Amino acid sequence: MQFTPTEWNWIFGVNMFGVVHGVQTFVPRIRKHGEGGHIVNTASMAGLQINPAIPGIGPYAMTKYAVVALSEMLEHELAGSGIGVSVLCPAQVATTIGDCGPRRPDRFGGSYRSAEPAEIRARAAAGMSPDLVAELVLHAIRNDEFFVFTHPEARNRVEQRHARIIAAFDAAARYYATRK
Repeated sequence: MQFTPTEWNWIFGVNMFGVVHGVQTFVPRIRKHGEGGHIVNTASMAGLQINPAIPGIGPYAMTKYAVVALSEMLEHELAGSGIGVSVLCPAQVATTIGDCGPRRPDRFGGSYRSAEPAEIRARAAAGMSPDLVAELVLHAIRNDEFFVFTHPEARNRVEQRHARIIAAFDAAARYYATRK
């Protein structure tokens, strides 16, 4: 993880603190108007599992894990308030995210050109239509669904991660059982 402190600040500022600031800005306003509403935070499949095929994804994934955790807590805190919460966990969506470097503010290191391999950038460009993602989000809001997934085929990697977690609990239980 060869990232400078400025690069860490950039990725946390955009991916995590952008969500924090959005929640801090909109939840009080939704409460104030008293009509209810819905918060949708954008995480990523990287917030639930790591795809080792994507080099350098660690810092990005860290911020997206944080967005999932924040959203889960927010859902709990807002229960019964008339304000729903969803967390969008997309995989590849056809956006210009790979071209954000030239727009990076000076306080976060200024403009840069991404060193992503061409095949990764091409895969992102060929991703799911943003319009389809929007339809999925609207469906989730209307049905008060927490998780919004764009790519069901990513389920296997999430299941593998959770199986690893459950196996660690089982190993801990076996360890403690031998100590009696």
